[in-house]
Amino acid sequence: MAPSEFKTTGSLITALFERYKTNMQQIATGILRDVNEADDVVQDAMVKIIKNIHMVDDIDSRRCANFVYTIVKNTALDVFRKKQKEMEQMVTNDVSEFVNIIGEEIDFDVFEPDYGFSEGMQEYLSQLKEMDKDIICLRYGNDFSDEEISTLLGIGPDAVRKRLSRARTHLAEIIKERGKANG
Repeated sequence: MAPSEFKTTGSLITALFERYKTNMQQIATGILRDVNEADDVVQDAMVKIIKNIHMVDDIDSRRCANFVYTIVKNTALDVFRKKQKEMEQMVTNDVSEFVNIIGEEIDFDVFEPDYGFSEGMQEYLSQLKEMDKDIICLRYGNDFSDEEISTLLGIGPDAVRKRLSRARTHLAEIIKERGKANG
């Protein structure tokens, strides 16, 4: 239906929302994995759509659907990135209490007597992603369970297990490559 077929802009907006609300919710939930945050994203996306309502030519067209879905996707990704940044900041602050971060470096001397971390381990770990380093340090430096790490990092226990497995594999590859380079 073309915008001219609606009596008011309000009825156009209502029709547009009714037409796409389920898919908008699914897209936002798929990205954020949180229904409440997805609801907020859908509302924010609708505000953006309303501000650009002049771009809607036919609410049933593929062009309109792409317009709506792109706004929802980008709004959800913005929220996701912001949330991820805040989580990384929180993780860095929380981990510092547990693994004795000094600047950007981890003081592995704290771990060596109890956990067997060697001096060279810092160099290997520095090549991992920040969250993977955090997970390894929390698991092997502090003997945290998957559930405890999950709570601290704000990800599911299954995600902790997968990331830990991948991080260990990646760390083993780094160590193996260094061994070849030095030997």
